[in-house]
Amino acid sequence: MKKIFLIGLLGVGWSLSAYGGIYTYFNSFSGSTSQNGGAVPNGDLNGWSQSESVSGLASTLSSITVTVSLTGSASAYNGDLYAYITDGNGTAILLNRIGVSSANPFGNSGSGMTVTFSVLGANIYDAPFANGLTGTYQADGQAISPLSGAGSFNDTGTDGMASFNGNNPNANWTLFIADPVSAGDNFSVAYWSMTIEAVPEPTNVALGIFGVCAVAGRLRARWKKSVVSSK
Repeated sequence: MKKIFLIGLLGVGWSLSAYGGIYTYFNSFSGSTSQNGGAVPNGDLNGWSQSESVSGLASTLSSITVTVSLTGSASAYNGDLYAYITDGNGTAILLNRIGVSSANPFGNSGSGMTVTFSVLGANIYDAPFANGLTGTYQADGQAISPLSGAGSFNDTGTDGMASFNGNNPNANWTLFIADPVSAGDNFSVAYWSMTIEAVPEPTNVALGIFGVCAVAGRLRARWKKSVVSSK
């Protein structure tokens, strides 16, 4: 009886640990081996993109971070850039003319960046206006055209990284970057990376626990029957 009870507890414990376990995916992609050799077309809303397939993770995304490394010519303006990442079911606007406002129609004057986007980051509008922008920031989230008037931009976007939570991470992920402002500047994607954490669906865990308990119950009943028949 004690052995059967122990088996049941171990089974339930295994199921619970599966739910609590986090499946992590990390990969880094070189821009030089992608479209245009990583070069972002200047003054072109068609932009640059790269797609990568993710598989083998648990079925429910719990968090995601994306790192983007861009180099820019001396005259390049980070405030010209528009970028998003999508899994086909959700989209996060990473950059949308950062720093642009009615008071500053040109936006962030930095040239190039290596930035990580995360729900735990600082507001991207607080990014310093300087070359070599680095750090961890929230996705811009402004779901408006990057060609909108300067007065249309603000720091109250809502389409951030949390929009992917609950999605199935096993999907085709695409990073898109455009420089829609014709100003003679040039950007290139050095590399980008994704880190995804996922967990099993609660429904599957519940079914697993139910199955373990059912098996333990049947074993207990058989043990009782064998004890009675042996007397």
